[in-house]
Amino acid sequence: CHEQNETAIVDLGGLSPLVTFMTSPDPNTQLEAVAALANLARNQANQQKIVEHGALGPMVHAMKSGEEEMIRQAARCLANVSLNPENQKHILNVGIISALVAALRHKDEEVRRLAAMAAANIAVYEGNQVQMVTDGVLAPVDD
Repeated sequence: CHEQNETAIVDLGGLSPLVTFMTSPDPNTQLEAVAALANLARNQANQQKIVEHGALGPMVHAMKSGEEEMIRQAARCLANVSLNPENQKHILNVGIISALVAALRHKDEEVRRLAAMAAANIAVYEGNQVQMVTDGVLAPVDD
């Protein structure tokens, strides 16, 4: 039932308002939008649509927010959307690496775990691997 609801929300136009809410001046609205997108991104059918609706740019901003729960939810969404092979090819174009490296160093274990999942998913696409290493994704492993 959840999967059908997640697909229906997207099919009925729910992504555009959520992406807009990610840039709301109200941090609580931003957080709820990021968390909703992370939930919708669990559904494989939604992953590429979320990226196509422009969620990655605001997701990078959310990961750099300094707010632990916002970072956690953004990392969860990124981990989910990066499962999609098409998204893996383009995900580095939005400047995600610096936010990912910061999340890999975060004090919260769950944030680090989700960021590591996202990094692992993104690295599945061979074309991303050199850039990821060059941009420091492995540096937190040395810390």
